[in-house]
Amino acid sequence: MRGNLPMVLGVCLLLAGAGRSVVMADGAVGKTSSPGSTVTPDTPAPETAAALTFPGLIRKGVEEGRLGNYDVALSLFFEALSIGETTGEQRKLAEAKLEIGWIHRLMREDERAVRYLDEALHLFTELQHSRGEAYCYNNLGLIEARRQNSEAALRYLNLAVAKFTEVGHRSGLYMAQQYLGKVYAKLNQPDRAEQLFKRSLETSRMIEDANGTADALNSLAEVQLSRRQFDSAQRNLIAAAKVATDAESKEALRTNHRLYSDLHTARGDFESALAHFQQFNRLEREIFDERKTRQVTQLQAWYENEAKEARIEALERENDIQRVAGNLKTAIGVGTGVLLALLAFFLVRYYRARLAHEETRQNAMQVRSKLNNLQRKVNPHFLFNTLSSIIQVGYEENPSKLEQLVHNLAELYRKVLYLPDDLSMPLSEELGLIENYLEIEKIRLGDRLQIDISIPPEHQSVNIPPLMIETLVENAIIHGIAPKESGGRVTIASRIEQRRLVVEVADDGVGFDPESSSRGFGLASVEQRLRLFYKNQASFQVSSTAQTGTTVRLAVPVG
Repeated sequence: MRGNLPMVLGVCLLLAGAGRSVVMADGAVGKTSSPGSTVTPDTPAPETAAALTFPGLIRKGVEEGRLGNYDVALSLFFEALSIGETTGEQRKLAEAKLEIGWIHRLMREDERAVRYLDEALHLFTELQHSRGEAYCYNNLGLIEARRQNSEAALRYLNLAVAKFTEVGHRSGLYMAQQYLGKVYAKLNQPDRAEQLFKRSLETSRMIEDANGTADALNSLAEVQLSRRQFDSAQRNLIAAAKVATDAESKEALRTNHRLYSDLHTARGDFESALAHFQQFNRLEREIFDERKTRQVTQLQAWYENEAKEARIEALERENDIQRVAGNLKTAIGVGTGVLLALLAFFLVRYYRARLAHEETRQNAMQVRSKLNNLQRKVNPHFLFNTLSSIIQVGYEENPSKLEQLVHNLAELYRKVLYLPDDLSMPLSEELGLIENYLEIEKIRLGDRLQIDISIPPEHQSVNIPPLMIETLVENAIIHGIAPKESGGRVTIASRIEQRRLVVEVADDGVGFDPESSSRGFGLASVEQRLRLFYKNQASFQVSSTAQTGTTVRLAVPVG
């Protein structure tokens, strides 16, 4: 519509018999980037131009990718790819495509990953850039290993090791040796696997890479466990734990506790095995929560930035409209002024209406996309916690209890898999999910868990985003009741206040200090979904006292 407005006004002038020409300056509107976009400003400010240099984009994208912020990383790498396409530099094109392929591999989008990695490999080969070729082979090998295509995985990873050795790139070499060793271990070739893990350990120690050293020691211990060489495995696990603790590497410590649990299980020491599994489970949840909390925070910042940019763009459009109207009044004669002013008035009204409609549609699409993205993260978080509960019961060696748990989990999975696609569902269906979840936790915690549910039937028809109340119940049990030796009670209640449904989930568990404790992924995701789904029409409050309990209260509009 914006491009056609000058032409429409010009036609109006001709129809009115105006003898003057009209000159209109079409002011450039700044473009903003969103995740996955390759749009850049036509004339960036100096500080923006510095931020968009190719090395800066690659460096920042790698940092975001390592933090698990894949959408942000892809956005940065596609901007880098755009620079490479503009300059025509083959090296930049190859590097950008390699990084895009890496992120798609981490996202398990294997077809896209292979396409970009093959293109990058072709360019690096033409450039005779062995280090780039090595990273392409490394990523392709990992994809083939995940696909269970062992022959192709071995071919690619051996090529990666050879190329990294050729250029003396030790940090890449120890990783490729690790990955190759793991493929041989899966193929039940422990001798070759152990040999590669020892080489990886030697390489990582040479470059003083603590994470690599801890990983290699853990991998060696895993091979030795498979051979029932328990004493050797324990020595390597002790060494790995020390290195990982000094480096504050939660990932390496998580693996270390899992392997220690396997070691004690194999020796028949189930009490020690359970203790290490609980440590593994705690670290797994912490790593997951930290990563998802970062993503939720980043999503919120991006959402607020988009709203700010939309307001700026609206003001610029308003200025354009006013400028067009001013130019029109200056250009027209007295006889035609009234007619053209009226025409301009109605055209401006029409133009504003069209802009408002388009902005509303675009905003709705963005909100829906963000809600879908957040919901995809909520579901695995919820299912992971239920699986962890079942595994802990499995260590108790109670077959009947375990059978009942698995049956309840199957019913729970069925309901979660068929959650609605329209971003909301009746509260009654949410309560059905909660009841299935509570059955699992009651079996695990026994009399330590007491539940009170007070949701009147007339409230159960209100629609809410899926797994919202369930997340609060899960949070109350895992972080409030389970750590308390005597257990406690979780209360779920609702009421109507000022045309809003108020739902409270309270527990008398261990509590926490809201001022000094950061919210985990569960609470952060509920607050973010409320903001996206209801804008400013919903509210969310958390009150807690250490050793007393926690109450979470949310309110959503009814009707």
